[in-house]
This record gives sequence, C-alpha cells and structure tokens, in this order.
Amino acid sequence: MAGAVGVLFDLTKNTQRFLGAGEKKTANGHTDDIISLAVTADRTLLATGQVGEKPLVCVWDLDSGALKTKFSLGRGMRACKSLAWSADNKRLIACALDNDHTVFGLNPDNGSTLWTDKVRNFF
Repeated sequence: MAGAVGVLFDLTKNTQRFLGAGEKKTANGHTDDIISLAVTADRTLLATGQVGEKPLVCVWDLDSGALKTKFSLGRGMRACKSLAWSADNKRLIACALDNDHTVFGLNPDNGSTLWTDKVRNFF
C-alpha cells in the first residue's frame, strides 16, 4: 500500500516520517492511493485526498504527524482530485472526480461538511 502513505521529509534532520496507511479495516488515514494535497499557509496542517469507492480526505498535524480528522466524500465520488485551504486556514475545499465534479466545503476543526454543490450549477 505504498500509494496510501504520506511521507514527510525533514531537510534539516535528513529524516522521514510516515502518515497513515495500513489494512483497510485498521488504517489510520488513507486506504487507497493519495492523489491530491494542500498545505496551509502557516504550514501547520496538511490535507490529502485519495481515490477509491468512498474517497477520504485526511487532515494531518504537520508538527506531530498525527491524523487530526478525516472526511468521506461518499460513494460514487471516485476520488478527491483537488484540495485548497481558505486564506485563514479554517476551511478546506475538496473537489471530487464524479461526473458533476462535486465541491465540498469542510471544517477541519470538527470534521463536519459545511456544504456541497455541483460545479455544473455554477454555469
């Protein structure tokens, strides 16, 4: 499951830390390949998105490497193709790879989905 592991490399210490992965039933984080990521402007949080039957978005604390929270985009979304943080680092936007390119507004503090919308509705 190498694609389901995030690797953090510390240039100053020349060391690596690994984020998540494991068997699907016991995984601490992702269960399938990671294909998207976004780092907050203050470099304290990392969001990663995966492919899969029910794609996950995981939010990691970069100081400790701990999983802060995770979101399931739901069945049929295929993947989390892109992620972006708000300017204040308090909200996370995720875009799915479904036919409608569903966009999710996520709250990483409490793990809630704030809103969803389909990109086709914007045009």
